[in-house]
Amino acid sequence: MFVLQLKPRTSLQKEAQKKIIDNVRTILQHRKRIIYNVHNKMFIFEWIALLGLYIIFIVLMFQLNDGSGLAMLILPILATVLTLLLLILQNLNNLRWQESSWIWKQLSNLFLELDLLPYFADEIIYKKRISKKHLNRIKKYRIGIFSYKYPEVRDKKIKIVNNK
Repeated sequence: MFVLQLKPRTSLQKEAQKKIIDNVRTILQHRKRIIYNVHNKMFIFEWIALLGLYIIFIVLMFQLNDGSGLAMLILPILATVLTLLLLILQNLNNLRWQESSWIWKQLSNLFLELDLLPYFADEIIYKKRISKKHLNRIKKYRIGIFSYKYPEVRDKKIKIVNNK
């Protein structure tokens, strides 16, 4: 680690070095928690229970429909909202909620601000985790093409895409 190789001369520099080392320890502890939370997804029985409740709720809503105008207006809206909530929950569970705008667009903007070509793994583009509309706004970007699954990165190829 680079910080350990530094030779602080003053007490202020020694204190700064200690703070940096403490921060690195804290970051490593948080990293372990983040990895745990990323891998801590909903179990299949939880999804089955949610889908069961969803189906029961939808069926009962339409079975108990009295045919009034208000019910004809509200029931489809409620069914749509429930469906959207399940889809949002699925995106949150898979860490895909607002991924394109919160991660990939911000990352490409950072690369551009540093006068570098934005870089995306091929899977991000082919699985449409970033919008074509955003990619078309970038004049030039790089795509990393991997021969093997992560974390193996040997035989990686870089393709440069020009949007003229």
